[in-house]
Amino acid sequence: MKCAHWLHFSQNEFKLLAVLQKTEPKASLADLPPYGGLCYCSAMSKAKQTDVRKLVLSYREFREATGLSKKEADSWVKNGLIRAELASNGRRRLYRPDSVIEGLIAKQLADFSSRTLLPTMMAAFRQYLEDNKIDLMKLEPNPRAHKILIQLYTRKSKEIMPGGGLRGVIAYVGRFDPKDTGKSVYLIIDLIGVAIEAWSNIGSLPV
Repeated sequence: MKCAHWLHFSQNEFKLLAVLQKTEPKASLADLPPYGGLCYCSAMSKAKQTDVRKLVLSYREFREATGLSKKEADSWVKNGLIRAELASNGRRRLYRPDSVIEGLIAKQLADFSSRTLLPTMMAAFRQYLEDNKIDLMKLEPNPRAHKILIQLYTRKSKEIMPGGGLRGVIAYVGRFDPKDTGKSVYLIIDLIGVAIEAWSNIGSLPV
């Protein structure tokens, strides 16, 4: 199919196309249909989840795709803040696309609150995903998909910690409601946007 609007295809969408073509070998530039002045590859919406789940990254590739420092990557994976399964031989970690997505989200959360509060924030975030049956591996990296905006913020607990000490901190997670202006400081995570960034970063890795 002829594409009359090629120059309007964004750089991130080119990168996304590159990585999805790795999982969809039969997809070609000829499959690009025009939508509202943009070229959109059918591979973006047809990428097989079974193929996506088979993609495994090395430690170096994981760090490059997430932009994490060695200290951040090692510490956050070791402490379970980022999922990375052990290989069958138990000697190395298997980093998958959801590891990259969690790494990007963890970075945002750490920059928003602090490295100290990151475990609390990630625990609350994962619980929200579980309660709402959101699977990071099933997020569609499609810029036209319905946005999933998650709002996160923290509050000091009113309960006194055992032994006296400082109050604890509670993390709150929910869907972002633009009509709710009661929270002065909060973070909004665009899950679809993060998925697109993850695939774009993976697609930029050297072959």
